[in-house]
Amino acid sequence: MKLLNVLRNKPICNDFHFILFGLIILIVSVKYHIFIILFFVYLIFIYKKISYIIIPLVIVSLVFILRFLSCNKELAYIDEVEGIYYIDDISDKYYYLKGEYNVICYKYYEDLDIGDKINCNIKIYQWDELSYEHEFDYKEYYKAKNIDYRGYIKEYEVIGYRFNENVIKHKIIDFYDKKLDDKSFSYFKALVLGINDIEDDVKDAYSSLYISHILAISGMHLVFIYKVLVSLFRFLFKIEGEVFSLIIITLYLVIIGFPIAGLRAYLFLVLGYLNNLDKIKYTKLDIFSISFIIMTLFNPLICYQSSFILSYLVSFLLIFINDIVSVKSKLLNSFITSLLSILITFPFVINMTNEVNIINIFLSLFINIIVTTFLMPITFMLVVFPSLPTQFIYSFLDNYLITISNNIKPINFPSFNVFMCVIYYVLLILMLIKKKYFIGLFGLFLIFVLNVNNLSSYYKITFIDVGQGDSILIEYPYRKSVVLIDSFNNVKYLKSIGINKVDAIFLSHNDIDHVGSIDDVISDFKIDNIYRSYYEESFSFNTIPLKSKDVINVNNICFEILGPIKDYKDSNSNSLVIKFMINKFSFLFTGDASILSEEDLVNVYGNYLSSFFFKVGHHGSITSSSDNFLRFVKPKYSFISVGKNNKYDLPDEVVIDKLIRYGKVYQTSLNGNISIYIKDDDFEIKEYRVSK
Repeated sequence: MKLLNVLRNKPICNDFHFILFGLIILIVSVKYHIFIILFFVYLIFIYKKISYIIIPLVIVSLVFILRFLSCNKELAYIDEVEGIYYIDDISDKYYYLKGEYNVICYKYYEDLDIGDKINCNIKIYQWDELSYEHEFDYKEYYKAKNIDYRGYIKEYEVIGYRFNENVIKHKIIDFYDKKLDDKSFSYFKALVLGINDIEDDVKDAYSSLYISHILAISGMHLVFIYKVLVSLFRFLFKIEGEVFSLIIITLYLVIIGFPIAGLRAYLFLVLGYLNNLDKIKYTKLDIFSISFIIMTLFNPLICYQSSFILSYLVSFLLIFINDIVSVKSKLLNSFITSLLSILITFPFVINMTNEVNIINIFLSLFINIIVTTFLMPITFMLVVFPSLPTQFIYSFLDNYLITISNNIKPINFPSFNVFMCVIYYVLLILMLIKKKYFIGLFGLFLIFVLNVNNLSSYYKITFIDVGQGDSILIEYPYRKSVVLIDSFNNVKYLKSIGINKVDAIFLSHNDIDHVGSIDDVISDFKIDNIYRSYYEESFSFNTIPLKSKDVINVNNICFEILGPIKDYKDSNSNSLVIKFMINKFSFLFTGDASILSEEDLVNVYGNYLSSFFFKVGHHGSITSSSDNFLRFVKPKYSFISVGKNNKYDLPDEVVIDKLIRYGKVYQTSLNGNISIYIKDDDFEIKEYRVSK
């Protein structure tokens, strides 16, 4: 009680947001070191203007740094682990193991259960390194979830059992799985238990309509549950049931594993309840700040997760929404609130989806109201009445949302970097404060971001790190034209740099590692022409067949087709072989052409094969790049598109040794995305990762 009285009389009780703001700058500084200057400037400001804040701010900052360093330790490279582990949780695809390390394991065995104590041998797979800026970082994502490694269980022996709270969750899952139809069950798991394994096309529809938050446990869900529980206690027991309601919600969150947005909302509820006791008078901003500080210090890595950022951005908006929106109509108020929620989360949502659809933004404002008003209550009713005939409701909703999503094409919007984010939020705040004075400037900035990649005066040729496959992007100056050679696992990267139209696609041959993403590319981008090898089977979409001596002119660059010279009755040998010039620099791309087809190329073209830049055939396999062929190509720079630790053990060391005789060799497995920039008679090669 004495502590409460002391706190109540301390001025800091209404100034937690100053600590919050300093902590946010520090969080950004850890990832983008240049912002440390701003952090020290802020410390000086606090020291001079609000001196009593400096000590708690420094303490919080030091605790954050120490916690961050302890949580972010780089683990040693290991190939296998052995020992005793417990099955902590299970999903459709994975086991979550706890022991000396926390490991997520691919679910090759189906006979293990939560709580099983096993003596096992686990094969470890290293996390994939990032290939380009803004790529999703699985290592960082799982590290924030306290998972050290990924792998699979090679062999095991069950030696015991211990109780785990996740058993309760899975007992609930098993019970309702038997009671509910598939469609209702998938929504029940998402909205009640926080397990989102709804079909991908439905998820994409929710995402395109900016309402994907509905499919996750969030503050909206907990507030709904809290209000229902309090009302039930008042109606059934004639008591104010806030404490009992909070206890039930605590147990509920323990069972479902305390999702990020749920934990944030829970802290809001608890702090709000304490505030209503009239012991300590916190403002809403204080409650927001305290919950942020608690969550960040508890798990510093969580503050870099999109779900955490989005949750707190929307919560911050809701604190001030009544000061921003002053309209009497509840419908209009909801409309404006939804629009502002989209605006305040826009850079982070864009970095996840790289899509924007103006029509869907306005549609989502109404769909969001309808879905949250009816979907959540109906789903939670299934907890008590699982026999309710709800399948037609969910099916109708899914079909409706998918139809809307599929019939309105989005614009591919490039990712924001940290400096763009800072400018965006400064302009957004100024627009909300000054409104008409900054609306135009805010709009111009968005147009700039949309077109920022169209401002380069260089030719840019990017060997995209797609894993074990091929995809090369050619961008003309000011993006006047875009050409793609092969299409595997490339859609996310193309969207991340704002590509919307591709003038020409050359598909070297029909192997999945060269054409695996072509359907998605056709669906998500405007395509002018698609070319294929004359001797390969045609696709379900329109393609133009090409063979030796054909020439395709794309905006004054002539793509000469050197091969295939004849039908080799083999897909690799029938690959398109393409040569072209950009200014004075020659390029040669050979797909998966074999030594047999290379020999024919030598016989027909001889010294004309000589090329400054060479895309090595068949991912560096010994079945391509013969000595005789390389004597004519004489590449100064060779590029191998290949997956790290691939099952074929490519590239072959013999091929690497051959190529090194002529010049420098790059590999996407080592370097990530590799880009060649050409302007006039100069060029520069940039790797996303510099190989060691």
